[in-house]
Amino acid sequence: MKKIINFLSLITLVTTSFFAQSNYIPFKTDSVVWSDWVRDPNGIGYILDHYRSVGDTIINNTNYTILTKIRSTQSSPAPTFGNEDTIGFYRNDSINKKVYFLPIDSTNEKLFYDFDLAVGDTLPETYFYEINYLDPFVIDSIGDTTLADSVRRKMYYYSENGSIPVSHPDRILVEGIGTLAGFISSFRGGYGLGANSSLSCYRVAGNIIYHSSGLGCPALPVSLNEVAIENISLSIYPNPSEGEFNLKFDKKIEKPEQLQLMNLNGQAVNFEIIENSSNQLKVRVNVPPGVYLLRLGSRSEKIVIW
Repeated sequence: MKKIINFLSLITLVTTSFFAQSNYIPFKTDSVVWSDWVRDPNGIGYILDHYRSVGDTIINNTNYTILTKIRSTQSSPAPTFGNEDTIGFYRNDSINKKVYFLPIDSTNEKLFYDFDLAVGDTLPETYFYEINYLDPFVIDSIGDTTLADSVRRKMYYYSENGSIPVSHPDRILVEGIGTLAGFISSFRGGYGLGANSSLSCYRVAGNIIYHSSGLGCPALPVSLNEVAIENISLSIYPNPSEGEFNLKFDKKIEKPEQLQLMNLNGQAVNFEIIENSSNQLKVRVNVPPGVYLLRLGSRSEKIVIW
């Protein structure tokens, strides 16, 4: 009888664990935008820092989502946008309920977000949150919320050693989205000393899922990486190549400057387009032998240089 009870307990534990895991909401990796509100240092209007996913890449045999940043100044009815730059790459570890970030200038990833937390836990150190620099935050309580997409997500309320009430509007970590103190903030938010950011908007496929009251959520310009090429056939030859190769498409590419060449560390590689016809490009590179990724929009093709 005791063995049967233990066996049933094990079944219950495994079943409970399975369903708890299946309910976890991981980070989105496709057509997602986070917008952080930041005070304009010049005191004119305000600034939004937008972070968005622009496709996948493979680095050290690991699949990552490319993360870019573009800043807009909201000092007039029409926002002014700056350049869009790749700042790094992120990946989900859904089994352990964690997200990892690989900076563009590094070969070592660090923890980005941890959603495997309990009341009383201290927030772990991440790439953007240095415990040695700031007083540690502690999880005060855990709740849940349903946003515009009707998905139920866990909410982790945290405070600085209990000194800030749990009702603090920014110090909430939302499963699958990040902290309301700002997507890549130090978790302190607009009320922290030396910090003044907060999450203004969260969108998936253009749909607003979260929008903080009174702050902007402007439509972003089309990214160079968001070219509609899903239905375009691409071939590379010769491949392997000694440094010159041809790209052939089944239809005309309007903006060949949208091409990107990257090494397996995610670093951009310079190349030259030496011939450009209606549906074919001839490319020249001067790089060490190895495997490289040719990117156009959300697609990646491998090219071997010897």
